[in-house]
Amino acid sequence: MTKFAHVEERMPLHAPKDRHETLANAWVRPNGWKEFLRAAQPLDEVFSLYGARVAMYFRFLGHYTRALRVPTALGLATFVLERLGGRWQALVRLTYALAMPLWATVFLEHWKRACATTAHKWRQLHDKAPPRAKELARRLTREPWKQMAHGWIIAALFACNCGVVFFVDWTRQFALPLVTQTKLARSFPKHDALIMTVASTGHTIVSVLFSTVLLNGLSKSVARKLNDKERHVDQTAKENRLLAKVSIFYFCNMYSTLFFYCFYLRDMEKLSAWLSTLLVTKQIVGNMAEVALPFATAKLLPSVSQRLSRWRSKGGGECDEATIVREDLAFAKGEFMKPAYDAEEAEDGLFDDYLEMAFQFGYVVMFSAAFPLGSLCAFINDIVEVRSDAFKITSLCRMSVPEGAVGIGAWLNIFSTMVFVSIVTNGFMVCFVTDWLDLLLGRPLSIMEKTIVFFTLEHLLLAFKYTLKFLIDDISLAVLKDLAREEELRSKKWE
Repeated sequence: MTKFAHVEERMPLHAPKDRHETLANAWVRPNGWKEFLRAAQPLDEVFSLYGARVAMYFRFLGHYTRALRVPTALGLATFVLERLGGRWQALVRLTYALAMPLWATVFLEHWKRACATTAHKWRQLHDKAPPRAKELARRLTREPWKQMAHGWIIAALFACNCGVVFFVDWTRQFALPLVTQTKLARSFPKHDALIMTVASTGHTIVSVLFSTVLLNGLSKSVARKLNDKERHVDQTAKENRLLAKVSIFYFCNMYSTLFFYCFYLRDMEKLSAWLSTLLVTKQIVGNMAEVALPFATAKLLPSVSQRLSRWRSKGGGECDEATIVREDLAFAKGEFMKPAYDAEEAEDGLFDDYLEMAFQFGYVVMFSAAFPLGSLCAFINDIVEVRSDAFKITSLCRMSVPEGAVGIGAWLNIFSTMVFVSIVTNGFMVCFVTDWLDLLLGRPLSIMEKTIVFFTLEHLLLAFKYTLKFLIDDISLAVLKDLAREEELRSKKWE
């Protein structure tokens, strides 16, 4: 698009009757329920049309969705068997709580190998920038004083954010019971339970909106402004630093209430109720709205190209050259008004989709002991998410500029951090929040005994995590052989 004879922005266009429509039909509407449940996707075609950066996101989303079938089956079995009560309930819940960090570790290690294989298939494993050039760029963009100042600003804002969120949680726990003591509540003495339910529901809705809309939006804005004032080596480094800043604030906003119930109140019932509320409201209902609203928009407000194709199919006749130019310009303007899916900033696109998936992973893994059906909610959400994101990128967003990508970048560190935190949270819930160990052993354990069990479980799970990481190579042997063969051929070529 131009303004005053200067190019402001350029973008590729969706072809109205090209392979884009064929890809959209095969991607959004799979053939049968089997492909729908398997999250099957035409990833090679997505890569050739949208580039490795977008295709790698959908590769990871499909891999994660298929991997969720294991904890979903375990969660359903746990939900059924715990109805037996007594030691059976304690045994199955404890087993599920300890199995989830193990599953998450195996999932991430398997993804690293699958990612390397996919990147090699798409010819993305070759880094063209030499190490000396990278080191020189890092030295030129290094700003120790500015980074230190931004670090202190983020720490101060994080402390204030935590204080505000914990105050909201405190009011839910200690101030809400005072509602029944007000003059209005005393005038209806027979409806104390109803008044308390209404007040609690209203407080829950307000707190969820406050943390997810206001605080998240404010945190994202602050992180973007701080990140824009820094110098970066390249776009990847800029996105990684933005991710580090945003994830700190989001971790507080999304998980503070769960940590409050887990570590401070040590109330398993409230923790389970709040976690189920978050998963249902934020994941299932939110994703259905994400599908329904774009679908209704696409039906009620069809694109210019669709209206043009329908007009031509009705025998509108031949168009002269001027008419065709006007129609093409109208089509280009319509495409320009669409949002960019792979936006560079933290406003929409891949960043928000990765962020949503990462924190859903945290809900499922870090607090699996509290809600075994959380993996089922995540699985249902993600099989719909695959199709809704495909519909969004093919019909509601601009045609993105293809970009290269070796993997999911710094998001892998976010997932690995959540696996590490899950070992601590699940071990703490097993030892200090529930009485599962007392039921299994037939006697109450002392604080010292529970502490010993907690550190033993934690160290065993950490040992398994790092042993598995050491034993499993990130790149498979077949890919290494192919890379070695290519390097040998390249060296012979220059001899």
